[in-house]
Amino acid sequence: MAAPSSFPATSTSTSVIAFIIPILSLFALFTGAHSSTIGVEYISRLLEIQDRERAPPSVQLAAARGVLNRLIPSHSSSFDFQIISKEYCGGESCFAIDNHPSSGQLGTPEIMSERRDFKMMQISLISVHSSSAPYGLKVQVSLGSDGGEILENLALAKGNEKISGFTAVELLAGLHWYLKFWCGAHISWDKTGGAQLVTLPKPGSLPLIQDGGVLIQRPIPWNYYQNAVSSSYTFAWWDWARWEKEIDWMALQGINLPLAFTGQEAIWQKVFEKFNISGPDLGDFFGGPAFLAWSRMGNLHGDTFDENTPPIDDPEYISSLGAAIFKGMQSGDDNAVWLMQVGVGMSMEGIEQNPVVYDLMSEMAFQHNKIDVEDKNRDVIVAFPDVDPSFISTLRMPGQKYHDNRKKLSRRELLIYTADSDSFDQPHLWYSTSEVLHALELFIKSGDELSGISTYSYDLVDLTRQALAKYANELFLEVIKDYQLNDVHTVARHGKKFVDLVEDMDTLLASHDGFLLGPWLKSAKQLAQGKDQEEQFEWNARTQITMWFDNTQEEASLLRDYGNKYWSGLLRDYYGPRAAIYFKFLRESLEKGDGFGLKNWRREWIKLTNDWQNGRNVYPVQSTGSALNISRWLYNKYLRDASTYNH
Repeated sequence: MAAPSSFPATSTSTSVIAFIIPILSLFALFTGAHSSTIGVEYISRLLEIQDRERAPPSVQLAAARGVLNRLIPSHSSSFDFQIISKEYCGGESCFAIDNHPSSGQLGTPEIMSERRDFKMMQISLISVHSSSAPYGLKVQVSLGSDGGEILENLALAKGNEKISGFTAVELLAGLHWYLKFWCGAHISWDKTGGAQLVTLPKPGSLPLIQDGGVLIQRPIPWNYYQNAVSSSYTFAWWDWARWEKEIDWMALQGINLPLAFTGQEAIWQKVFEKFNISGPDLGDFFGGPAFLAWSRMGNLHGDTFDENTPPIDDPEYISSLGAAIFKGMQSGDDNAVWLMQVGVGMSMEGIEQNPVVYDLMSEMAFQHNKIDVEDKNRDVIVAFPDVDPSFISTLRMPGQKYHDNRKKLSRRELLIYTADSDSFDQPHLWYSTSEVLHALELFIKSGDELSGISTYSYDLVDLTRQALAKYANELFLEVIKDYQLNDVHTVARHGKKFVDLVEDMDTLLASHDGFLLGPWLKSAKQLAQGKDQEEQFEWNARTQITMWFDNTQEEASLLRDYGNKYWSGLLRDYYGPRAAIYFKFLRESLEKGDGFGLKNWRREWIKLTNDWQNGRNVYPVQSTGSALNISRWLYNKYLRDASTYNH
């Protein structure tokens, strides 16, 4: 998985990234900053450095104006932007939204001049009404502990809006807040539906803010974004056009602390070359372009304590090692920062999915509320078991509940261990499938009215996909139960139904651009320079989403399905055929009566994987078919029967 000895040239452009703090190292997220005096003092000093090195207001305003022009060019003159001081914000970072004086509604937001004890404004009620106006909305906002209302009714009137912020990021977060809560707009990634701005009134008719305006502070200085592996699972093949969209999205979400080590290998390359290290040697040192995150974390060459046990159980040893690492950082930069457990934010391994979750999470950076999202899904299709079927449990746990008291469920309770066999987590659910099916039914019924909306189409495909994936889990358990009962005919019937379902799901995924394999492979090849690099990049792209390449002919890699995706093309040509091989061995095992041929099964599916990784066949980059019609068809075919699921 060596990277090439040369890197594509990159372009640069003035953008809000200049005001987003890049970081070099990351260990953990989602907890507050250290509460000790030393921790508070260090963070205060870091904030002072950050404020001192911030770009001039004129540059920040130009960057914010650029985002506005790219997002809604028709409204480029509808918003007045202004950079304000922390003192104006009450000592914290903030944004403020007010009517522009030209709108005829003069006044200063109450809390800007009179409420310096203000800590946080929380949206406590949002309801959308039907009215004769194009968009009707009532928002009640609570201030501090007294719960006093500052903002009550919004009205449609001609005029512009004035949005202020401590930095360009806060300013754009305020713009997003206004578009979201005053105009009913939604801003998302293109793959999940893109920016939905049809509810935005025409210039000159934007909703005015009554009673003086609104100011919202950040309760925590930093809003973090990305996992260390996001750069590989999602960003690996991006060009500048895609990066610019992401930087704009980050600013609109109020993100001011993204992980930013894109291109660090190019710097290392220049440094190593000064020490006369050859290109071939560097090629063996760097990870492949789809695995740079894996190598950046030290997983290819050795690290400190990433998912391993320290060799010495001595706190002084661990402390001295950490001190040595930080000393090395400071030797290169007096202001080096080793970020550990600071701020709030999002640390997903990949993006361009679950847009509602991430929209809410970014909003939480400006609220005191918290959310708790757990992911306990396991889908057989994209994480197929590499075990003898005799050791897979087909029984549900007695009294198992799927959407209540989820933390009481132990995944280990669903395993069967033996001394000489691999174990396999039984496919399971933590939510009520009946509720999901009811939601899907309502979605489909709304299709005639909503099918033209891209976000609806994305959600419809995603919801149908999820329901069918859980049905596939049930089918798989039926096959295993049939096998354990020595019923070869039912194994064949249920196995065929499983493979047919995977094929049908591929047809569903092909109906939306956000679920296609083709763009991933095409973007990898487009980034390459020359035919050899194109083949290498495509191999990297195919390998990352299937099985990482440290296997033998009879021993599968432990990192199989590590980066699996529900993409059209991947299901039809990889996941489906792999399942078919497994079911073939089940049938042959029962027919011959000599037990499951685990090594032979592994030999065949590993070969399937390696052949697919080395393939060069081209996949579609544009969707085909009607998402609504296909979802209706699949719902009627597989899900309408109430007995589809066991619960």
